[in-house]
Amino acid sequence: MTATALRAYADTAPSGAPRATAPALGRGGQAAPRGALHLAALAGPLQGAARTLDPHGCGPITAADLGKLFPDAPLRRLDGLAAELTARQLTGKIDTPARRAHFFGQVRQEVGSDGRLDENLNYSPAGLKALFSYFAKHPAEAELYGRTDKHPANPEAIANRAYANRNGNGDVASGDGWLFRGRGLKQLTGRANYRAFTQTHARLFGERIDFEKHPEKLSEPPYAVRSALAFWLDNGLPAKADAGITRAAANSITAVVNFHTDSYAARWGHVQRIARDGLFGGECAAPRVAGK
Repeated sequence: MTATALRAYADTAPSGAPRATAPALGRGGQAAPRGALHLAALAGPLQGAARTLDPHGCGPITAADLGKLFPDAPLRRLDGLAAELTARQLTGKIDTPARRAHFFGQVRQEVGSDGRLDENLNYSPAGLKALFSYFAKHPAEAELYGRTDKHPANPEAIANRAYANRNGNGDVASGDGWLFRGRGLKQLTGRANYRAFTQTHARLFGERIDFEKHPEKLSEPPYAVRSALAFWLDNGLPAKADAGITRAAANSITAVVNFHTDSYAARWGHVQRIARDGLFGGECAAPRVAGK
């Protein structure tokens, strides 16, 4: 990938706001002065890594690959994500260039340039009122808790209000909004969805973890990846991706991920750039059968 193409990810891709693009800073919306330095750091130790096939015939998804998509993410996070993504390519059905372009295009919008695995709630009052019905109805609280020139945002107060009495959460006083804020590559949100993922995770990945009791685990790279893959699989999104690198296909996936978002164009833009630059290219070969 050229230096110009690398800069495009940091400089032109819209920030990944949780519900829509807005004037607030959200999920990767901060200025990213260290992006160029971070990409340079990746180029040395990781760019020349051997791209050998795994036992299923899939080339690895490397931290260097992910660093081009998430130029402001720390190396440790990229390493953790790369290991789990590589291991899950076939079972997660991100095993063709088109599927990977659509999957990562959506993820890029969800978590922003830093690949943040827990929700960034650093919103301005205007952003809060534009994105969340609670703050549209309580504009004084948007001014009180949103980021202004006089004070920083209060992310816990924002989450507890924005997500109160939604997706299985209790009221503002319950603290559920903060406890079950967006986490993972898909930004899973709400007590009911954490509870449901406990069952889905056991079914798909054979490991029993109570994510309702331990919600913080969804910020760990393996479970951040698995939560996104579970949504991808259970909503039939690989089949939609198989329609190819088209805006219609991208829009059909976005409609499932976040129907009311205003980021349809941004998500399509990420898909196009990933496909154009061959960032996650290459088909996975079918597993070899012994004796054949």
